[in-house]
Formats: sequence, C-alpha cells, structure tokens
Amino acid sequence: MSGLRTARECVMNVLRFLAHLIVSTLGVGITAAALTYSVVLPLHQFFPSLGSRTVHWILTETPYFPVQIAVGLLWGFQLGRRYRHKVMLWTWTVPALSIVLLVLFASFPPAVVGGVEITGVEHFFGWACLPQNHCYEQVGLTLPLYAAVAYSLGAFLARVIPPTKRA
Repeated sequence: MSGLRTARECVMNVLRFLAHLIVSTLGVGITAAALTYSVVLPLHQFFPSLGSRTVHWILTETPYFPVQIAVGLLWGFQLGRRYRHKVMLWTWTVPALSIVLLVLFASFPPAVVGGVEITGVEHFFGWACLPQNHCYEQVGLTLPLYAAVAYSLGAFLARVIPPTKRA
C-alpha cells in the first residue's frame, strides 16, 4: 500500500508543479496585463497621451518587466501562504533551463542594436534585445523566467515570514 501512496504523491506533485508553472508564467503575465490596462486606460481621459501604446510599452518594452515581477511576488506569496506546496519553489527551473539550452544550442538571427551585434545571452537579458529592436526572445522566454523566479521567491518568503496574528 505504501508504494501506491508514493506513486500517487509523485503524480500529485507533478500535477501541482505543472499548475504552479502555468500560474507563475502565463497567469502572472495575463494578470499583469489586465492590471496595467485597468489602471492606465481609465487615466486616458485625464492624460490623453496615455493609451494602449503606453500599456504595451510598460508590459513588453520595459527591461526586467517590473509589473510582472511585482505580480509574481504577490501571487507567489499569497498562494504560498495558502497552499504551502514545496513545488512552488521550483517553477523557475523550466524557463531557466529553456533559456540555458537555447543559449548553448540555438543559433539566433543576427540582431544589430546601435551598430553592435548582440550575443546569445544578450538576446535574453538586458536592454539590447527588446521588441522595438525586433527581438522577441525576452518577451517569450525571459519574461516568464522573471515571473516564475518572482513567484518562487514569493512562495519562499511566505514560508520564511511568520504570519501576523489577527486581533
């Protein structure tokens, strides 16, 4: 009976990991977009320069994706407090492994930014390879990595920081 229980626990952990991976990457991205649109677009009537282009710039053309990182930290913390699944701490591994494998084994089309051809690592990190430079690797892979790292960090902080007692 113990072997069956262990197999069931393994299957449940794999399913939990996949669920948290989806939440930490796609869920964080969709939520960050919804939040940004719901904050910026209503301000358009007071500030005509704000619009959907501003939202696009905030979400995809700001290096290091701060909105997605903030949402990932908050979601990771809240869900980490609620569920305390250990697999939440490892959601960053799949996007990180994907980037490592691509840097090592994929050839990228040459991208020249400011007269300088960027390296494989620069396709994924930093200011050089952004959508306005016709590089989409950061949005497709680096953004999910940052979101998943923030989500895992939030789940870790939920384990480390003791909950406050309500009066």
